[in-house]
Amino acid sequence: MAAEHSAATAARQTDRPGTGTQRLELSSVSISFGGIRALREVSLTVEAGTICGLIGPNGAGKTTLFNCVTGVYQPDSGQIRWDGVELTALPRRQIIKHRVARTFQNVALFPELDVIENVMLGAHHRDRAGVAAAALRLPRFRRQERDLRQQAAEILGSLGLERFAAASPEDLTLGTAKRVELARALMSEPKLLLLDEPASGLVHSEVRELGEVIRTLRERYDLTVVLVEHHMELVMSLADHVAVLASGQRLAYGPPAAVQNDPAVIAAYLGSAE
Repeated sequence: MAAEHSAATAARQTDRPGTGTQRLELSSVSISFGGIRALREVSLTVEAGTICGLIGPNGAGKTTLFNCVTGVYQPDSGQIRWDGVELTALPRRQIIKHRVARTFQNVALFPELDVIENVMLGAHHRDRAGVAAAALRLPRFRRQERDLRQQAAEILGSLGLERFAAASPEDLTLGTAKRVELARALMSEPKLLLLDEPASGLVHSEVRELGEVIRTLRERYDLTVVLVEHHMELVMSLADHVAVLASGQRLAYGPPAAVQNDPAVIAAYLGSAE
């Protein structure tokens, strides 16, 4: 059964659109809200299989950039391409089908569902059985539900969360709840994973453990990761490259050591009190 499930997962992962470049490319992306320029001509390339840290002061435009990539916002101008596909004008559901997933600053699990059911929701865009089959509990719906539950259990296991499968989200610590949200994102079978402040609210030991988890997941699932985070130690130890936003503009981009020592970055962000 495990071998069959792994083969089915591999088949799903190859049956997706794209050119195989698996590179995230932002070209002159701009967006305004009520006359305020949230992003100003932002260009950025994140190569396949790398971890990119995205940092900057509060209000720099980091989450706005994530919202543009995932279709929450449509930029006023510029282009966003992933895996050779233009994402800019696509609806959110289509962007997910192009293997893009994200987590959010605030954990948003459904308290009426247990942990494994919350994780299974990450596969909602892959519903092949249909509403009628679900309502009537037809065999094809039951088969799909069984397969998704098994996949969710495997993902929970990869995150060390298998013992929480039947738990209520309300009984979880913040660190565990954030891992469950991460598991839900992985359930969509992404290749581009956007993490919005995953270390927020975690204690030091949890932050260190989170870094190891992200590295492991990047290798296991062949992910390209973009990480918005204020925890500088995590970003600088984890990222292959770091991009800095300030006032909606790209201020710097490069290896962590170079960015950390850039005088403009120090003045705008790293040297300011947290």
